[in-house]
Amino acid sequence: MRKILELGPKQFLSGIAPSAQLENKGLFLAAAGISPFGSIFAGNSTVGILQNGPAPTDLTGNVVVDVPWSWAVDSNASTKRFYSWGDAGNLYRIDISGDNNPTNIASGSTVSNPAAGIAIKQAAGGTKYLLYWQLTQIGRWDPTAAWATKTDNWKTGLQSTPWHTPHDFQDRTYFPNGRYIGYVYDAGGGNLDVVLDALDVNANERVNCLGNDGAYLVAGITTNISSDSLTRGHTRIIFWDTNQASWQREWEIPDAAVLSIHKVGTMMKAVTTRGVFKFSFDYEPVPDLGYLSTALTPSYSYPTAQAVDVFSQALVIGGDTRLSTLGKVLPDVPSAFHQPFAGFTGVASMVAASAKTNDIFVGTTSSKLYRVKWSDTPGTGAAAQTIFIDLQRWWQIGRIVLHFDDQFASGDSFAVSVSPDAGTPLSSWGAVTYADSGAIRNKELYGTLEARRLQLQLTFTAGAVKLRGIEVWGDPIEVPTHTRS
Repeated sequence: MRKILELGPKQFLSGIAPSAQLENKGLFLAAAGISPFGSIFAGNSTVGILQNGPAPTDLTGNVVVDVPWSWAVDSNASTKRFYSWGDAGNLYRIDISGDNNPTNIASGSTVSNPAAGIAIKQAAGGTKYLLYWQLTQIGRWDPTAAWATKTDNWKTGLQSTPWHTPHDFQDRTYFPNGRYIGYVYDAGGGNLDVVLDALDVNANERVNCLGNDGAYLVAGITTNISSDSLTRGHTRIIFWDTNQASWQREWEIPDAAVLSIHKVGTMMKAVTTRGVFKFSFDYEPVPDLGYLSTALTPSYSYPTAQAVDVFSQALVIGGDTRLSTLGKVLPDVPSAFHQPFAGFTGVASMVAASAKTNDIFVGTTSSKLYRVKWSDTPGTGAAAQTIFIDLQRWWQIGRIVLHFDDQFASGDSFAVSVSPDAGTPLSSWGAVTYADSGAIRNKELYGTLEARRLQLQLTFTAGAVKLRGIEVWGDPIEVPTHTRS
């Protein structure tokens, strides 16, 4: 038999393709909960090794009782604290100096009519406050004092909307305010103040989210204010220097709405209801991915400006039961689309990947709060399904060889399934278990399949299996059996 195909770290790092029929766009068709990264720290020996992604830790307990939809970090404090704001007015606090559980600061005293937005803000010489947005007003609370000392109506007169997620840019904290952009600023004398309508757009539009490219504030604006993720309104991106009475650049986005905007490397990225677009002040938006299923994007039923974050040079995008990454997770790996995190309950409503190195905090629409680490113990049961790989001619496949990075240990189990075309269901080629094979590093599995194209499904059934490579062997055939007379 001849070696027909060999897959290893280079191919594993190529990520997920937009179609089972497209080659050179990623090895996998589906790979939720599969990671080729391992630890993110220098000296990591598992980059390019395929394995289950890290298992999330559920922090919900009896503490988290609503949908986390906004977050902020107080890093300039004796105790570093992560705050998450819920859609029923609960405020959760986590001491992030270690792996600690949340407490509900607002338990028994929730805030009415909350909106998606909290921020830490302090004027020079003044008190540090946690600001929390409500539908028509902004409240404030001194984190060193009791929750009962909060002031819900610190600033009033906002447009009635839950889309108020703030964004820090230069020395101000900007926030969407219906058809306006407002900001919180240092008014001098140790005081903070607010401008509610620094910039206005059309009366039938809503500012959904804000970002910046280092020079301009960038806003995502839409006329589609329903929960329909497909119907397209006039959705656009604007660049504003924050000084002039109007914006300096405008680009249209061909999707229903912009959910979140971030700067990734030298480009801006907009996550929309069904896709990701890249753009800049000088270059109009173009798709960075094909249109995505609703399972791969944040829920449009909630303000989700903070359901996407940036890690290294990659977006971390919340989806249904999973997180996806798009870009370069590590400097020396290719830019690709992966789904290394899965196992969440519900659709991501909040993703905080930049709050603490190695930690990602995730809130979901099922009123759940999770912490997941790049270096956490892998989960189990995830499967990676490849695209249909062109073998260039017909082959009688007879052997698949698996190479593992570590010796099999007690509880390890791995399975392979194959398919020759889209019309043929995947069928089992074989399984490897520690119980049957012991502490092996390599395993040959035998079978028979005629194929010109080949799809593999690699299932990390149990344990902590790490796959380094896979080989497919067979003999060439001129005419497949099903075409012979």
